[in-house]
Amino acid sequence: KAGLITVREHDRVGYLALHGSPAEAWERAQPVVRSPIKREAWTIPAPDAAAELHGFPLAGASALACYTLLADPRAPVYAAGLAQGVRQPGLIVVPEGTPGASAWQLWSYPPPSFGDGRCVDSLSLTLTLRAEPDERIQIALDALRAAFPW
Repeated sequence: KAGLITVREHDRVGYLALHGSPAEAWERAQPVVRSPIKREAWTIPAPDAAAELHGFPLAGASALACYTLLADPRAPVYAAGLAQGVRQPGLIVVPEGTPGASAWQLWSYPPPSFGDGRCVDSLSLTLTLRAEPDERIQIALDALRAAFPW
């Protein structure tokens, strides 16, 4: 309905084709795509427990710092699928602002990661931060968009 793709059929097999280049399709998609973040939470490590954060990629400003020259935020930001949640062994959910806390974004889908798997993918990251009012974030997002593979 958004006019981003067409379905072509050849020998009774359907193929999807982008209208224009990938960059043009991404720009046309902006009005209809939304951030994957459903809710946010904060956690701290439980006493005498080593929190296992393997498999949870960095997100938000932490991921943007992976891709650009932006400095790491004070509190690391992680992403998890809504079904995974933050109720992991070794983590305690706390109110925002607790010293030593980590921020969590709970996404509507399992967050994809690329490269070494440390950070969420750059396209999803762009969607999560595009409404961020911080000028430094927007400058870093511009640098990230300039590095998109198309």
